[in-house]
Amino acid sequence: MLVHRTNKTPVPDGWIVDRHGNDATDAEAFYDGGAMLPSAGSKGGALAVVAELMARAALGPPHELNWIMVIIDLAFLADRPTYDVAAKEIKDKIEGCRPRPGFDAVMWPGQPETLRHSEQRASGITYTESEQETIRSLADRFGLLGQFSLD
Repeated sequence: MLVHRTNKTPVPDGWIVDRHGNDATDAEAFYDGGAMLPSAGSKGGALAVVAELMARAALGPPHELNWIMVIIDLAFLADRPTYDVAAKEIKDKIEGCRPRPGFDAVMWPGQPETLRHSEQRASGITYTESEQETIRSLADRFGLLGQFSLD
């Protein structure tokens, strides 16, 4: 939402509703009392409720960018070699699926970000003018202006 708000670009259809429950594509509708819709319909909604219950209990009333982490000791559940084999089977099954028309591949969670990270390390990150201005403003505020380049 922050990226769409900062760049004044439309939010993809189906991501948010305004405070009246109407579909919206303007990020300001989210910040003006709207809500983000869950991915995966009712299953995503159920996961969101579980996450909200856990986060609210641990962190108190929500505010922007609340975070909670759940850490599971996998060694308690399975030995490492057994886990690695099962995880690879799941990964291979996901990657072996035929993609929908218009897509090149079916990816597992985190794979698009991993690929983008590799591309950005090789060729750099492109920032919009608005993002560059925000970075410059923060750098100036913290006395870091001139210590890096956005070019």
